[in-house]
Amino acid sequence: MSTPSTSKQHLHTSTCKYMLILLTIMILLQSCTTNALKPSPRMDKGSTENSTTTLTPEPTTSPLQATTARQIHPTQAFSTPTIEPPAATDESPQSDDSSLIRQGAASGVLDPYQVEDVAAGQYQPDQADCGSIWLNGMFKESGETILTLQYATPLVPERLEIYATGMPININRIELLNGFSGIGVVLDAPAADSWATLTGEEACARRLTVPVDIDFEVDTVLIEFKDLASAIQIDSVEMIGKLTTFAEPPVYWRVPLPSTPVDITMGKDGLVYVITQPNKLYTYDVEGNQLSQFSVPQESNLTSVTTDQDGNLLVTDSTYQWFISLSSKGEQLSTGVIDFSFPQTAIHPQDGSLHMLSNNRLRTYDIQTGELMGEITLDDIHTYTSLAFNAEGRLYSIRDFNWDATLVRIDPYTGEELDAFLLLNSNLNEVVARDIDIDQSGNIYILFGMNTGQVAIHKLNPQGILIQRFGLISSDLFDKPEGSFLDPTAITVSPDGRFILVADGFDDKSYLSAFLIEIDENPD
Repeated sequence: MSTPSTSKQHLHTSTCKYMLILLTIMILLQSCTTNALKPSPRMDKGSTENSTTTLTPEPTTSPLQATTARQIHPTQAFSTPTIEPPAATDESPQSDDSSLIRQGAASGVLDPYQVEDVAAGQYQPDQADCGSIWLNGMFKESGETILTLQYATPLVPERLEIYATGMPININRIELLNGFSGIGVVLDAPAADSWATLTGEEACARRLTVPVDIDFEVDTVLIEFKDLASAIQIDSVEMIGKLTTFAEPPVYWRVPLPSTPVDITMGKDGLVYVITQPNKLYTYDVEGNQLSQFSVPQESNLTSVTTDQDGNLLVTDSTYQWFISLSSKGEQLSTGVIDFSFPQTAIHPQDGSLHMLSNNRLRTYDIQTGELMGEITLDDIHTYTSLAFNAEGRLYSIRDFNWDATLVRIDPYTGEELDAFLLLNSNLNEVVARDIDIDQSGNIYILFGMNTGQVAIHKLNPQGILIQRFGLISSDLFDKPEGSFLDPTAITVSPDGRFILVADGFDDKSYLSAFLIEIDENPD
């Protein structure tokens, strides 16, 4: 019989062995489980990585000698689920005011005192006080007492709403003005009994509603008062109105892009080509399905893509300083050498020549041979961006796109400016025009990164008159609704004008969106 101490020692030894075995089994099980959670490397359908071996081009003085080494071709195609257009709803229409924009003044200056920030901003009913009583007691200046209010977005106003204290106010006149064109109208002075009393615990006691019936956009309101005591009672002057030609066409689909977009184009066959940073080239159909991805050298930096009348595409590469013409199936047709930085391209619809723009230099190439046919300098003072031909061979571009944006028609071979359409409608906000495209009817589509109405797409008729605008410019990175755009980059339009595609965003917040436009088959 063993002693108690011997039994305890034996029990302890057995327990240790048992625990060691248990621990070993647990480690083996954990190892198996861990390995099972790690999938082996594979190429997913949605992957943007290229499985095709990329060949590095050999140094050459002729681009045609390096054709095989630098060949670009599509990888195996794949399909994504078709996105159906939004279904019609039976919801009742909203009230008329739902389509109106309400805005307070961006700035307010009271003359002759040259006091700023008077009656600026929207009315806040829960604020502590009303009006500009802090101006009370100022030394009276000679001259008319006029409050000049300027608004960030020009609107066709339906009414003004003036919020003020309960003290007597004497208004001599109200003038509405478009500060850019100089067009204006003077309204009758409101009657003393026109003011409505505000109920509740609001900062201001009264509101004056001034109906307006005009057909031009207003960005400036001038109110002349009988005296300073009347002017300082005004707290806010809101302008309620609408943007001319604004529409809300349905968003047919929106799909994410793998990275920041660079350029997009649509061929006559309905295929859409998209370049994303730094060297990815994809093909989509008009329903948003990604069809294929091209194999591109890793060192490439693709800068533009466009198509000709036969559906062939042309891509430029700033790294290798060349352009390549491809069939829609990816078959290489021709190449040419370029030394432009980030060129933008367009193909003449009648003679098939390639036109390439960089800042203010415009070149013409023979696509078939890659030969440079000519180069001209458009203007030493101005800069230009984007090129687009209409069906008749008229070439359009945007001059001074980021400060004095102007749509210009230029002779593609002489550089002579034949027509110009100013894209500004206000002196208050910056305007940045990014890209243009033209449908077969000659309508011109301009994509903006910034403008006074914060509307991304403006459609002009062939005479340069604005006939429609849609697609809001957004600054929201995480909650951007369909049909709005963050830093829009490129636009392309189907020949019949039914599909309008826009690429916007950056990094993993990039998108390709399509609007579906109803075409009037029997226009008046």
